Amino acid sequence: MDDVIRMDGREGHVGEFARIGIVTVSDRASAGAYEDEGGPAILGFLREAVASPLEVHYRCVPDESEAISGALVDLCDAHGCAVVVTTGGTGPASRDVTPEATEAVLDRVLPGFGEQMRAISLAYVPTAILSRQLARAELGFDAAPHQGMGLDAYTTFTSPLRKFSDFYVHRLIKAALWNTPIKPLNSQQLEALQATQFRARQAAH
Repeated sequence: MDDVIRMDGREGHVGEFARIGIVTVSDRASAGAYEDEGGPAILGFLREAVASPLEVHYRCVPDESEAISGALVDLCDAHGCAVVVTTGGTGPASRDVTPEATEAVLDRVLPGFGEQMRAISLAYVPTAILSRQLARAELGFDAAPHQGMGLDAYTTFTSPLRKFSDFYVHRLIKAALWNTPIKPLNSQQLEALQATQFRARQAAH
């Protein structure tokens, strides 16, 4: 996935140009042990959901507080991202430090986002209760005339459920951010989700 992706927006849009950041938090993906799936899934959702022209900035960092916080600050202050969407590191394991790293550099918690995302995730997997997603706003940037927001947009669980197929990710984000009802999974989608979960369990052992 490229570091910067530009989208022209859909014909007839009425929105303003915006910059959005995507941060994948993963030791193995950042080290090149496997290809990041979360970042491209979020990008796919943005292509589908946002009609305005966008410039998307992407980072993939290890599960280290300084790396995560640094990426958030860089994307908001240096690149002017109004929203930064993160994925990974929200479980209860010792290496899952994304919420703490986010809280360290942003000002105000927006608890409704995390509550909504966990509620939606629980409709699919009981381990959603272990996730610690949050949204937090930065108030009063000096470097850019906007408000920045760090948002862990969808659930990435600790073992055994690490990865989810793109359609599942998209549904969670859309439902959480736009209050869009989730239609029941059809048999093909359910089979794909179960296969993804099985592969994640196998990889965890």
